[in-house]
Amino acid sequence: MNFLENVFDLQNYFERKQIPYVMYNYLPNNFGNGTADFKVIRNAINMDRFFSPGVSHLEFVTDKNLIVSPNDPHPSAEGHQQWATQLIEFIDANNLRTI
Repeated sequence: MNFLENVFDLQNYFERKQIPYVMYNYLPNNFGNGTADFKVIRNAINMDRFFSPGVSHLEFVTDKNLIVSPNDPHPSAEGHQQWATQLIEFIDANNLRTI
């Protein structure tokens, strides 16, 4: 619930201030457990501005072995680059540089 509330609060702040934004998960996350409260907040989140909600950046780099090392799961330079390229493509394809 905290995750959903944080996303919702950020979304509202950005939209009220007319700040263009895109969100994504760095760590694995889900959008609730199906209870009514989760659904209300989840349905209020603008998923048009949420890049790859089903796959986190960490999952992406881990699955493609684009991590620093087996002992450090942070994205390698290539892991950052590939994610950023997809993110920019998402932004441009959906005209998200403005509100």
